[in-house]
Formats: sequence, structure tokens, C-alpha cells
Amino acid sequence: MSGPIDWSKDVIFSDESRFSLFSDSRRVWVKRKVCNTGTFRSKQKFSKGIMVWGAIGIGWRSPLVVVRGNLDSQGYMCLLKENEIIEKLDEQYGERSYHFQQDGATCHTSKTTIKWLSSRCNIIKGWPACSPDMSCIENLWAILKVRVSEREPQNIIEMEKILQEEWSSINQSTIDALIRSTPERFKLVEEEHGKAIGHLLHKIRKPNKEPVKPQTKEFIEQKKILID
Repeated sequence: MSGPIDWSKDVIFSDESRFSLFSDSRRVWVKRKVCNTGTFRSKQKFSKGIMVWGAIGIGWRSPLVVVRGNLDSQGYMCLLKENEIIEKLDEQYGERSYHFQQDGATCHTSKTTIKWLSSRCNIIKGWPACSPDMSCIENLWAILKVRVSEREPQNIIEMEKILQEEWSSINQSTIDALIRSTPERFKLVEEEHGKAIGHLLHKIRKPNKEPVKPQTKEFIEQKKILID
């Protein structure tokens, strides 16, 4: 694949995300200068949760893969191999007819991982580890978290089942619209000088109504005749 990247259709966006059974927030509001021992309680630092990996492209989504344990370089490559991600992408788009995006996490950017991936597909290098809302898959995680929360899973097994169901049920048109918003995301990041843009994403235009065709001189003349 040669030439500039068309970010609105040629890129596969991938990422991991953690889904907590209960909120990880430990924020507590108390009245100034008032100490109430009933306000405080012991709490595990982080709620039980599930780490998942997924990838999306125009007209395509990967399986939602549950990450077991810590994800290092070898574990990441095993995840891609066992789920035949590259093979499925080649079948969907054609070999090296897409670019594979991943963030700057160590397991993604190790020499071993880069060498292995580069031998199989085009990869996008240099993506920042903490990008300011540049990747559209972040919005997909947000949608998924709302859906899972609304179903109120009571344990990890139930949460994993709900995650798989909701991932599969998200409309592909929603995924495609998020991907096509990428050029406008980049423009917002540039305008904000690299700062986070989450609070500005509402400015991105809704996709994609058929453009109104300009009225030709002949059409205007016909319209006048009909009116007269």
C-alpha cells in the first residue's frame, strides 16, 4: 500500500480497555472542618474488573478478547496469533491494504512486537502512549461502558458475558462513523496544540448526508416554467 494514509477508511484502530465491576472512583465529598467517622470506610483500591482488547475498521470489528493476566510483548503477540487477527484483516481488506494502529504501550512497541507485526502488515509507528482522544476506539469503549453499566452485572462472569453481547450488538454504522471522524479529530488536536479534545468532540460533524446537488441553469429554467 503506497501513498498517504486515508485515516477515514484505511486504518484499523486497536486498543485495550478495563471494565470495572463497580466504580474505581474513591472521591468523597465532606463539609469543610467537619470530621464524621461514618463518612469513611475501608475499600479495596480498585474494583474487580476485566481487561479486554479489540480492534475496529470500516465494515469490520475484531472479536472482543479478554486479557488474562499482565499483557507483555509475548502475550500481546499470542493474543493476535490465537485470534487470527492479521489473517482476518487480510481476508477482509487484502494483504497490506490497511494500516494497523496501536498506542505506545510497551507491549505494542517492543522491538520483538514491531518486527513481528511489520513482517505481516503495515503498522503505524510513533503513536503516543497517552494520546489526547485521537483514537476513535476510545469513544467505542465509552459507549460499551455505558451499555454494560446499564445492565448492572453482579459478578465477573456475568460482566464478561454482557461485554461480549454488547460488543457484538453495537451497530457497524456507529463504528464506521467514529472511524470517519478521525481527520476532524486530528484537526481539533492541532487547533488545541496537542491538548485533550474530549470536551470538543461534540463539534465533529454528524456523518454523512448526501450532498445537495447544485441547481443547474436548465433545472432553474424548468422550475420557472412549472411555477408559471
